[in-house]
Amino acid sequence: MPPVSYWQRLRYSKNIQKAPKLPVYDGPEEVCLCYRDEQGNYIDPEDSLFIKRKNEIKVLFGKIYRSSGRLNKPDCLITEAKETLLKQKPSKYDRYPGILETSYGQINIQVTVKNLRRALRFMDMFIKLIKQLNYDINVMSGKTIIIIDGIEMDVRLRETYKIIKVDEPFCSQKIYSIWSAIL
Repeated sequence: MPPVSYWQRLRYSKNIQKAPKLPVYDGPEEVCLCYRDEQGNYIDPEDSLFIKRKNEIKVLFGKIYRSSGRLNKPDCLITEAKETLLKQKPSKYDRYPGILETSYGQINIQVTVKNLRRALRFMDMFIKLIKQLNYDINVMSGKTIIIIDGIEMDVRLRETYKIIKVDEPFCSQKIYSIWSAIL
């Protein structure tokens, strides 16, 4: 990388000191990163806690996942959310127009009508996986919280959207929301 004033000096034909060329690297082409435990001893990557947990989740996911497109024995949190969401109609005047939201005290889901069933299937599978891993999932204070090894994480499922502000001739500003159908 040239120094700060390099391009100015080059532009006005001033003296430029060229940096010495770097030596050619003849070392190994690969870099091997190793896992270490708390004492600094090397651990085989396949024996690390992260890899073990990852493989355990893959096995559990394979047992839980069903591609039928229907809810199979949904969790009680999902049945509550489903009842609430199916009764609602998307409002034009809410904070997020066109979106269905679960009620206070239920699992947090915000989706359009088009993606409602897909969102319920995804959250059902996610909750079952969390419970299979012996983690806690709580709905309190209007939030869905997952507790993993004493660490609390806020979780919600929300469809992505983009807000477009349009200036109109006789109105100050109108806001349109475009939903992406991506969960």
